[in-house]
Amino acid sequence: MLSPANRAWQWLGLALLALVLASCIRPRPAPGSQANPGATAVATPAPNAEAIANPPAAVVELAEADAYLAAETAAGHFSGAVLVARQGRILLRKGYGLADRERGLPNTPQTRFHIASLTKQFTAMAVMQLQERGTLQVTDRVARFLPDSPPDWRAITIDQLLTHTSGLVDYFDLQGVDALLTRPVTPGEIVGLFRERPLLFLPGAGCSYSNSGYVVLGEIIEQASGESYANGIERNILTPVGMADTSYGASCPPGACAVGYETAWRRAPDVDLSVGYAAGGLSSTVEDLYRWDQALYTTELCSQASLDAMFSPHYKVTDTFGYGYGWVIRDISGRRRIAHSGLLYGYSGIIARFPAERVTIIILSNLEDAPVTDYVDVLAKQVFG
Repeated sequence: MLSPANRAWQWLGLALLALVLASCIRPRPAPGSQANPGATAVATPAPNAEAIANPPAAVVELAEADAYLAAETAAGHFSGAVLVARQGRILLRKGYGLADRERGLPNTPQTRFHIASLTKQFTAMAVMQLQERGTLQVTDRVARFLPDSPPDWRAITIDQLLTHTSGLVDYFDLQGVDALLTRPVTPGEIVGLFRERPLLFLPGAGCSYSNSGYVVLGEIIEQASGESYANGIERNILTPVGMADTSYGASCPPGACAVGYETAWRRAPDVDLSVGYAAGGLSSTVEDLYRWDQALYTTELCSQASLDAMFSPHYKVTDTFGYGYGWVIRDISGRRRIAHSGLLYGYSGIIARFPAERVTIIILSNLEDAPVTDYVDVLAKQVFG
């Protein structure tokens, strides 16, 4: 019988396989994580009382999409929040189902969800910002920042960590990870799970989805910046973009976060978020992720050259699919789609961007088995007619 952890990762592998349609990636987006326990804590922004009392009204211009999601919710297949926008105009912004079924609290566009591996795109942005400051280069090797790393790691580059081509085994595949799920852990404890494991392949010689690579990236970011990963994300990304309802590694204020469920009525087990570290430590809302999306059309956070690097397929599996820095790049029916999904016990989510048409689809769910990647395909067809 699969352990709860392996069962969750197996489900995610199937879900993301539908997204990427490629054997290169064994996708299991990581759970969320807490700040480095030794680092300065980042306070969780308090919810705006007025906004909670008078939240923005739902926007429903896609009646067919709304009816479809409502039917999926009624059938027990979905629970969460959705935001769809085109050319800067919100077409659908609405919550579905309950954020807390025991208390009868509804999901809204202001409800926070653990976004799991959607965090990887923020990690990638942190790397690009440090590169622009001259603190690191994506061609740098791990040994520059982690000189005590195993010999096999020393040839691994930051680029390879970003694109899952490092050869590092995914620590969620290893025995011992279950023991880390229910208590606070340090990045060093996570690294200890895979530190002595042989590489799956020589760095750059293959591609295999690795949460371990993003844990190592978190350590490199801290070494290069001189501050905690949590503080850096808060100061350099969340605050400039105005993502006041997004936090890293801290509990949500009472009533602000959705409770996670494995199935329609079975609550998911509690997992300590520190197990994900830089691979997946953020909680957010569909509205804040839309602010993030809109910022990525500007040079507010980094240069256009850095944005182009993030959204380019550095490792191409096929002519129509590749992996960028924290994003999956695909060409679908002649349209370029930049996306990433995530899974945590009781939570699933995805952000999909069609940059040429400036269409964004964001789905966050507090139902582990919600088929969010399928929903993106359905909603995209309705948006594009």
